[in-house]
Amino acid sequence: MLSILLLCCMLYAAVYFGGIRYYPAANTVLNTAPAVKDTTSVLVLTEDGIARDYDVKVTEKYTLEGVTPSPVFSGTIQKTRTLDEEAVKSAVDDILSSVERKGGTPGYITHDCKYIPPQKGNLVDKDRLQADIMSDFPDKSGYDVNDYYIEEEDDDSKRLEELIDALEASQITYSNGKTIKASEMDPVYIRSLASVSLNSTKIRDAAMDISLSYDDIGKKTVQFDSTLRGIVDVSGGTWGTLTDTEAEMDAAEEILDSLEVSENRIPVCRQYLTFDLPDTYIEVDKENQRVFVYENGRLIMSCDCVTGRVPDRKTPSGIFFISECAKNKTLRGPGYASFVNRWMRLTNSGIGLHDATWRRSFGGSIYMHDGSHGCINLPKDFAYELYDWVQTKENLCTIVF
Repeated sequence: MLSILLLCCMLYAAVYFGGIRYYPAANTVLNTAPAVKDTTSVLVLTEDGIARDYDVKVTEKYTLEGVTPSPVFSGTIQKTRTLDEEAVKSAVDDILSSVERKGGTPGYITHDCKYIPPQKGNLVDKDRLQADIMSDFPDKSGYDVNDYYIEEEDDDSKRLEELIDALEASQITYSNGKTIKASEMDPVYIRSLASVSLNSTKIRDAAMDISLSYDDIGKKTVQFDSTLRGIVDVSGGTWGTLTDTEAEMDAAEEILDSLEVSENRIPVCRQYLTFDLPDTYIEVDKENQRVFVYENGRLIMSCDCVTGRVPDRKTPSGIFFISECAKNKTLRGPGYASFVNRWMRLTNSGIGLHDATWRRSFGGSIYMHDGSHGCINLPKDFAYELYDWVQTKENLCTIVF
């Protein structure tokens, strides 16, 4: 009797799962939880730090899905939520009407090239604000209206801002550290052309000054570590930089008018030889009447020579580059014409290195009483060997002291 009673209890007793009541005997599910639940939540809308509260009705609806009564009861409760859309619209309309709404103003450039950025308006993307509230409220209760200001596309302002950025960035930086900045060249904005005009005269004057600062032929004194006399000071000659100032002024004007950037620039040069002396060179020691030839810092040949007679025809001191090489050349001057087999020019006035087949000896004090007209006389065999070596080099440096 007891077992029958227990069985009946099992058949008819209600089994509870949350708000869901299941009757096994009847294989019936009864939803005892409220099918619809209405609540009121506070929506907070803020603009410029001022908050406003609005009551919005929230409706939650419960449904049972995926019910399996047997052999073991299972199922899930699904909850859906809806908002009072009219209340949301009313709240948004109210906050939007709380201040005067106006669109932004585009950016522009003043005549003297000052960029005035665009001013952002306070027009609101109403649809996006309402959509976010409908989607996230009441899990998210507060919304900042400033986050929904319309970002106005203004291609003209962007282009003008880029123009000013280019003006500020445009400059020529020379290898000696001097600069010419477009922004300092009296820039003027021409509205009809939507472009910036620079002071051409100012650019050209600056470029000329910088260009001339590179000219150093014969102007600098170099400390040279000689073979026999140690450190000596050498100045003068043709070695160094000679700029083309007119060409550099044209180039600088073109670069800055285009608002471009040029870095580590060396001016346009008529002649440009490295600022530092190379380690491949010819050394002419007038005091010791010797010529030494170095390649990559290593002495490869040397010989005695005869330089210009002192005191009236002295060979000029300085740092020179060999500007001409010729075979079978006649050297002419006041009262003489000398044929040489190998000629290596140092100066425009006709000083150079060459063979002197008319001499029987070289070196010593010959130059004191029977020196050349200013050239460096060399034994024939050495002159030939030196000439052939010089042909393999470019802009060879010759140091005479």
